[in-house]
Amino acid sequence: MEKLRAPAGVKIISALFIIIYWWTIIGIIAGIFLWKGKNWARLVVCIICGIGAIIGFLMIAGGGGVDVYDIVTIIVNLTIIGYLFTNRKANYYFGQV
Repeated sequence: MEKLRAPAGVKIISALFIIIYWWTIIGIIAGIFLWKGKNWARLVVCIICGIGAIIGFLMIAGGGGVDVYDIVTIIVNLTIIGYLFTNRKANYYFGQV
């Protein structure tokens, strides 16, 4: 059986996830196993990104005003979720064809 190679987008997201969440063991483990093509890691990353996007929305809605950081956080988190679930190569890599 031929071993699948991770698409470039998955490699970039994995590396960024490890760098951004270096302080948490869950982030490191999820980033490593995301790189290895484990579907459970993709789900963990999407849950964490979803929580991050929700927090970004709550920060904006909380009356503190619209902050560029919150908008960027929301966009990045939703982009990661969108890529991991809608990109054909990523779906194939995670066995979700």
